[in-house]
Order: sequence, then structure tokens, then C-alpha cells
Amino acid sequence: MGWKRIEREVLRLTNAERSRCGLARVDYSRRLHRAAKTQAKHMMRIKWITHTGPHGNQPADRAKREGYCEFVGECCTGVLRRRGQSDREIARRIFRSWMSSTPHDERGIRAAHWRTAGVAVVRRLPRGSTYYVSLVFGVGVPNSGTTNGARRKRKSRRARRKQGFFRRLFGWMKQEGHLNR
Repeated sequence: MGWKRIEREVLRLTNAERSRCGLARVDYSRRLHRAAKTQAKHMMRIKWITHTGPHGNQPADRAKREGYCEFVGECCTGVLRRRGQSDREIARRIFRSWMSSTPHDERGIRAAHWRTAGVAVVRRLPRGSTYYVSLVFGVGVPNSGTTNGARRKRKSRRARRKQGFFRRLFGWMKQEGHLNR
């Protein structure tokens, strides 16, 4: 399966169209790719093309969860795989489906304000014949709340409880003078 090849080709076609229109190319964003992957997997599970996520979340919510805090937009589609079709042909069909839709064309691919993008393609295996695709655009800077591009990992409930216990214990010991020695 050439999912990565299809993703790269969709991004290449997007940048080619933007160049043809005199717009700046969009750079690949791993964070937006993860947000797009979340939505593509959700669409595959429900077998429906939608911008609304599993818990009613929107593209901006998914991007923010991945550490991207700027304004985002999203293009979603589903494409049936035809027998003997190459990855490049599938990518072209995906791209054509967006270009034939005015909102995806004007506010998505040809919008001048986008600077970064992440694209995700998923397909149900082993018998899936439909590719579910999400392309998420962003305007700029990743969220500074995370370090080195890593997602903040939430501590487990047990770890938070343990941390609170030791904070209280050391606070009590300091107050009683046990740590002043």
C-alpha cells in the first residue's frame, strides 16, 4: 500500500496548483498530519465523509490537541480504488474531487493565507476499496506550549495522586522543621 506516496503526491499537487495561481507553497507539518490522520481514521470507521470528529470536535480542536494553535482549515474526501490504478492516479482523483468543489478550492487549496499543511490517507484493510483522505491547512506557528515538537503527555491519575501526596508530605515536614537540619 502506498499511503505515504499518495500523501506526498497530494501535497505536491496542492503546491503545484498554488504555484500556478501565484501563491506561496505550503510546508509539511507533522502536527497537522496527525490531526488529519485522526479525522481520516474517524471517517473510515463511520464510513462517512465529514468535518466533525468522533466527539463532535472540529478541525481546530484536533489541531490544537496536536499542539498547533493557529487558525486551520480542512478538506475531506473519499475515493474508491479502481482495479489497476496507480498511487499517482489515486492522488490525482483525490485532488480533482477537491478542485471540483468550490469551498474546498477557494477556501482551501487556493486560499492565500495557508502556510503549512498535513495530509493523511487511510484505507480499511484487507478488503477496503475506499481511501479516506483529510488535508488540514494552517497559517503559521506551532504551539509553544510543547517542547521540541513532542506532545505533552498527561500524567496518569495514580502519578498525579502520588505527586500530590509527596507535595503534602514534604510541605508538612518542612512546616514541622524536619527538613531544616
